[in-house]
Amino acid sequence: MDPFYELAMTDYEEGAYLLRKIAPDRFFKHSEYYERYFNHTRMVDELGCLARIDDQKSVHLSIGRSEGGAKYKNSEISLLQSLCAVLLPLITRHCRYKIEQGDFETSQPIQGPLKEHLLRAELPSNVKISPREAEIAALIVKGYSSTAIGLNLDISHQTVKVHRRNIYKKLKISSQAELFSFFQAKL
Repeated sequence: MDPFYELAMTDYEEGAYLLRKIAPDRFFKHSEYYERYFNHTRMVDELGCLARIDDQKSVHLSIGRSEGGAKYKNSEISLLQSLCAVLLPLITRHCRYKIEQGDFETSQPIQGPLKEHLLRAELPSNVKISPREAEIAALIVKGYSSTAIGLNLDISHQTVKVHRRNIYKKLKISSQAELFSFFQAKL
């Protein structure tokens, strides 16, 4: 899933974030979301500026570098961070005003961790996903490797691989891409 969305669902500090600094370790090579989004937009680097509109909503200003360009240099990142510091308060104020006027439609995003949504998803009656399997499935979808998941959950990467096999078997799927599609269909 989108690392900026994931960050917005936490108690984040408002400001500018480089995608490559907040994304999971395998996001850029093995994430279905990355493949779909970045192949479509042809961006090679992204800086996202995040600010809260209220307790339920955030605004995300994405600044991307197109295919053929290099990744952002530190001087460019500093400039973009300065721009975000000026633009975010203006954008936030504008969004709040539009919401108050009823001129701004907001979608109802998925609330809470992906793990909780998988645990509540309608599965065939003979399929039971454990809380640990749901936690691991959510991390797989986000683009974490088995090693990173193991480090994150303080378990061995081999245990993660066993859980991954069990999840795939229970859901009758065989890849991270199919797990991503499963999540999209169930959420």
